Amino acid sequence: MKKNFHPFMSFIVGPGSGAVVETATAEPNGTTVVSERADGTNVVAQDYLEEDLDKKIVMVRPQDTPIDTFTRSIANNESCKSWEAGGWEIGTRETRDTVAAAYQAGTSTANVLSVDNIEMWKPGDTFIINATASGVDNGPMLDSGNTPVQCLVKSVDNANSKLTVQRVGALNAVLPNVGEDYILCRLSPAVSELEASVEGFNIQPSDRKYYNQTHMTQVEESVVHSLLKKKVAMDFSVYKEQTIWDFKRGMELCNLFGVGGLSKNAKGELVHLSTGLWWQMTQQSVVSYGQAMSDQDWNTIGKAIFEGNNGADRRLLFAGADLLAQISNAKSYSKQLEAKNTEMVLGLRVYKIETPFGELLVKPMGSLFEGYFSKCGMVIDPNFVKKYIMEPLQTTNLDLNKTGQRRVDNAVRMHETYSLFLENLPCHRKIVPAA
Repeated sequence: MKKNFHPFMSFIVGPGSGAVVETATAEPNGTTVVSERADGTNVVAQDYLEEDLDKKIVMVRPQDTPIDTFTRSIANNESCKSWEAGGWEIGTRETRDTVAAAYQAGTSTANVLSVDNIEMWKPGDTFIINATASGVDNGPMLDSGNTPVQCLVKSVDNANSKLTVQRVGALNAVLPNVGEDYILCRLSPAVSELEASVEGFNIQPSDRKYYNQTHMTQVEESVVHSLLKKKVAMDFSVYKEQTIWDFKRGMELCNLFGVGGLSKNAKGELVHLSTGLWWQMTQQSVVSYGQAMSDQDWNTIGKAIFEGNNGADRRLLFAGADLLAQISNAKSYSKQLEAKNTEMVLGLRVYKIETPFGELLVKPMGSLFEGYFSKCGMVIDPNFVKKYIMEPLQTTNLDLNKTGQRRVDNAVRMHETYSLFLENLPCHRKIVPAA
């Protein structure tokens, strides 16, 4: 085994004095809570801040655990005193709806349209109609006189998902045929001169909470093993590096794909499990692997990522190997790769890819996205990722030999309790293969 040393190893020292450390405060720079089963000493000095530990742990293979790396760099962290983390998700009112069933033109000036998203409408709203064909938006619908079709919402039937509308123009203006899946683009509301008030639109917040999860690992080296003359150069620092790498990798996969909830261990004790980012996302784009991706396919994904939400114009794309191979077929993507346009962002080395709609910072996920997930990707807006920290990263020396538990000369425990929470869900998107 190749022995690698990282600066992070230097802050985990050898066994302590055996003095009992008392339960500490929950402050970020507080002392560590030590196991009741063994005497120990706090490895972190009094002036060693939580942020310093975060900077140290990312030195262990940072590019192999990108979620852990960038979430230790963001400023959107919050102390959490409860096992539950999260809060109320408040969205914005939609501006686009689609027609659920084709409308046949009649002679009435008050016409009824069936729509897919009735919750976004209120009386007084106005909208224009965009014609669509084969899923392509062909722009504003024009009547036989080459006049754009605009309507005013007279009433909203929430129970049946129907809008009673009137064509804007002459008072006897007739609504032409409107096809299924035609797009209704909502404009500003309009009222009469005598109106003293309008019906408000109540945006209902949704309660979204997840559990914080405790991640823990322990590095040990037996007394006998430490005394033996080793044929391979494997001292305690090597054990620490390998254990920390396994610790970080497990946390990374949990942050990505963990299914949150409650469980009980073999002792009957309650265990809290956090929810991975993948299962929090509600938006998705589908990639077909039946043929090579074209520039048009790639632009369709870029448009879906950046349009229709209030996210940043730079976002991170974490992509599996098969997805990257498929995207590389698009010339507008592969040409930028040939230019080797890389950048360090939030501790990650990424490929900077320009699209007509925004900039994607692409991070290959390698062995983290395997099997089915090799064809998948996740687009994240770092501005809307929050880390709820119940217990910051802590390290504690355990004196297991002196307490008679095990003949272990060196023992160090690390643990951290936290969860990741995606805010403003429309700004994040997962990419999945077609069924």
